[in-house]
Amino acid sequence: MSLPISSADAAGDEFARMVHDVWSDAAEKAGIDLRHFDSAVPLAERLAWARGAGLDVAAVLARSSCRHPQSVSNQVRLLAAAAASSRTYVPPELVVAE
Repeated sequence: MSLPISSADAAGDEFARMVHDVWSDAAEKAGIDLRHFDSAVPLAERLAWARGAGLDVAAVLARSSCRHPQSVSNQVRLLAAAAASSRTYVPPELVVAE
């Protein structure tokens, strides 16, 4: 089963905060100006901000592993950080964990 993390449940909200936090930390280290970035505004406004900041936008697909059941969160962290370092915004609504 595949679920976007933008679900209204508490786990989805917590995961979305993690994605924003990881991306924001890595973006700051990469020199991206975050003064006008607001993770609480609707997706359309964040995408407009990203385009205005000259960033690309990407989705993330993370898949679980029988050998490494905790790997989904780690994959998302690594991919969100790598995206920020290459000037790419990853909105939590475009993160899918399987």
